[in-house]
Amino acid sequence: MNTGLVLVAMRLLGLGWYVAASLLIFIVGGVWLDGVFSTKPILTFIGLGIGMIVAFGGLYRMVKPALVRVRKDEK
Repeated sequence: MNTGLVLVAMRLLGLGWYVAASLLIFIVGGVWLDGVFSTKPILTFIGLGIGMIVAFGGLYRMVKPALVRVRKDEK
């Protein structure tokens, strides 16, 4: 079995957890801040937006090297 592909697969398995954790942390933080400042639901939506930016930025950084390795293996 090609160890390079196994490493790529392991990296891709962590993507779902990374996205879920990023969104969850910022949404929960937004809900908590809404409770503290009585600004429902503004800070929750801001937390969702920041969570999405962090999640997709990390997703891009994690997927890009994996795709480059797969393309090199195909050649």
